[in-house]
Amino acid sequence: MELLLSNGNPFEESSKDLVTLDNKVCESAAAAASVLKVESMGQEQYNNFKKNVLDSHDTPLTAPIKRNNLMLFHEKKTRKKTAAKLRMQHFKRHAELYGKAFIVLESRSGNLEDFFCHESSPYPPALSCEGSLNSCTKSDLLFYILGNPKSGGISDSEEIVAPDLYDFIVIDGGALIHSLPGTTVQGKTFESYFDKVFCPRVQRDLKRSTRVDIVWDQYRALTIKGGTREKRGSGTRQRISGTAKVPRDWQAFLANEDNKTELFSFLSTALVTNGQFPDDKDVYITADDCVHHVGNSPPMDRCNHEEADTRVLVHLLHALQTASVGMVYTGDTCCRNPAE
Repeated sequence: MELLLSNGNPFEESSKDLVTLDNKVCESAAAAASVLKVESMGQEQYNNFKKNVLDSHDTPLTAPIKRNNLMLFHEKKTRKKTAAKLRMQHFKRHAELYGKAFIVLESRSGNLEDFFCHESSPYPPALSCEGSLNSCTKSDLLFYILGNPKSGGISDSEEIVAPDLYDFIVIDGGALIHSLPGTTVQGKTFESYFDKVFCPRVQRDLKRSTRVDIVWDQYRALTIKGGTREKRGSGTRQRISGTAKVPRDWQAFLANEDNKTELFSFLSTALVTNGQFPDDKDVYITADDCVHHVGNSPPMDRCNHEEADTRVLVHLLHALQTASVGMVYTGDTCCRNPAE
């Protein structure tokens, strides 16, 4: 009974994931499929052995038995090709293509300029490398925005003094959980992480403001950000609940999109359900397209923005309807913190 209370009742698990009971780590889909078919596969191989070896003697008893290459509780690590190798592969393929096309062009007396007017690759080389979009540092644009006197931006020489109190604080939740690592409650549960780390941070921000907004990213399957997230890597999938233990490697845990999605949902629900805040304070926190609200101020409508960068602006606009001084907390290089 103590084990069920500490790790959760395994019979209440409704998903098709293969979950380790003690640490809630989810095995890969290939491992789950192997566990489902291992019994039927063994029975089929036994029947074939009995039929061909013991009954009909078509196969000698000394014949080797093939080993089953099942994906169980480990994943095969595949090395990704580096950008240099991808470019070299691209150049070799196109060198061969150009050589053949040039010979055909010369034999048919074609126009070389017309030939090079057509695309020779399914992906424009100026925008992508073998189907992966080229990336850049978005904060580099800030130099040109602030350097233009007609832009009306803030100059580097102008000193910005941050006030001690704010009317509202809008927080990028992804940056927040990276700054609040789970290693501070290592060995404890996600419920302890909420009670001792996450909720106290929100309560501390409410002491210097009357409203706190927490905005999460959304991770969708078909999105232009998929290539960027793939480059960042992916960690081990782990099921998240109040009784599940916080992983040791917090950054590797956050590298998995499903982990972050489930963590965001858990923290949002726990903050609205268990968070205790003064009556004159307001807390807004997103959950997918919805915005949960604790307090007496007007609620917010649904918002389908995928990126927290743009969703922060929606919350900022809503807060400015009744307030004037605020701060945006974000760790993204494409945003500028007004309190800097």
